[in-house]
Amino acid sequence: MKKIHTAVIGISFDADCLENLNLLIECSFLKEVNLHFVHVSRLQTQLLGDQLMEGVYPESETQLIIEQAVTAKLDEIAQKHAPALFNGVLHVRCLFSLSPKKAFKDYADKVGANFLILLAPQEKKINFGSFITYQTHHSKANLLVLRRTHDSNS
Repeated sequence: MKKIHTAVIGISFDADCLENLNLLIECSFLKEVNLHFVHVSRLQTQLLGDQLMEGVYPESETQLIIEQAVTAKLDEIAQKHAPALFNGVLHVRCLFSLSPKKAFKDYADKVGANFLILLAPQEKKINFGSFITYQTHHSKANLLVLRRTHDSNS
């Protein structure tokens, strides 16, 4: 594997993702890379009125408000969960798309990422879901899936 220079971390704000973020602190091999913490919000389309015009939600004004709030939260997460002794560069980005998995891949391609980090749900079975499966099949970058396992005695 080539040296990691840019890693993109997919962030969702569910409890599993936030708990699994603690695993990043142990990833010392990432301490000198460009780390991008990225959240993609799904846009929704809806038909409006009798004219059957299609609208997108959230609207651009609302997107700006959401982007500011999400960016602030991502910045907090990036500072708190960066690998131990981190001296690389942190980036945060909030995106909006009708297809979050494609937008994430496109963003990773755009910034030249050669490493992706995704956080899987904490289920006993391995079920990565469509987002991780999409990245596995379509991304050019290496992929690391972090998932905290449960002790079998618990």
